[in-house]
Amino acid sequence: MNRLIRNSVKIIGCTYLLCGTGAATLYAEAAKPSFIIIFTDDQGYQDLGCFGSPDIKTPRIDQMAAEGIRFTNFYAQTVCGPSRAALMTGCYPLRLAIHKNVVEIHPHLHSKEILIPEILEEQGYTSAMFGKWDLAGHSQSKYTEELLPRGQGFDYYFGTPSSNDGVANIIRNDSHSAPPFESSKGIRRDVE
Repeated sequence: MNRLIRNSVKIIGCTYLLCGTGAATLYAEAAKPSFIIIFTDDQGYQDLGCFGSPDIKTPRIDQMAAEGIRFTNFYAQTVCGPSRAALMTGCYPLRLAIHKNVVEIHPHLHSKEILIPEILEEQGYTSAMFGKWDLAGHSQSKYTEELLPRGQGFDYYFGTPSSNDGVANIIRNDSHSAPPFESSKGIRRDVE
C-alpha cells in the first residue's frame, strides 16, 4: 500500500472503503474528522460481538463501535447493489443516474453521478476502497472501466469489480493484480 494511504486515517466501506485527510494535512487540520465506514454483505445482525454475538469474536470492530457511532436502525434492499449505490451517492436507488439509462437489479452507475469520495476529495481527503465494488456492471469481466472506484474519485482501489460468486478478478488500482480465481474453491484459473 502506498505511503499516502498508509499514513492517512481511513474510511472503510462498500465492502470496505477508506477515507481520511492526507498525512501532510492531518496535523494542520485536526478539526477535520477522519472516519471509517464498513459495508458488508450477507452479515446477520448478531454476527458481530458489539451486537451481541456469543460465538463470533470481533474485538477490533467491537472497539471501533465502542469508540464511534453505531447505526442501529436501517433499511436494506433485496440485493446489495442498490444499497451500495445509495451509500455512495446519498440518493435513493430509484433516483440514481444509470449508465446508458438501462435499469437493472444491480446498478451500473452513470459516470456523471457524484459519489462520496469525489466530494471528500474537494475537502482534502484521501480515499481508498477495498472489496467488492459492483457498481460498474454486475460482472467479473464485462464491466465499465471508468466506473470502477478509481474513476469515481477513490485514490486507491483493491478488490473485485463485482460479486465473487464464481470467478473473481482482483484489481489493484487500474490493473489486474493476480490471475482470476474460482472463489468457491479458492483455486486460481485462467478465465476470460
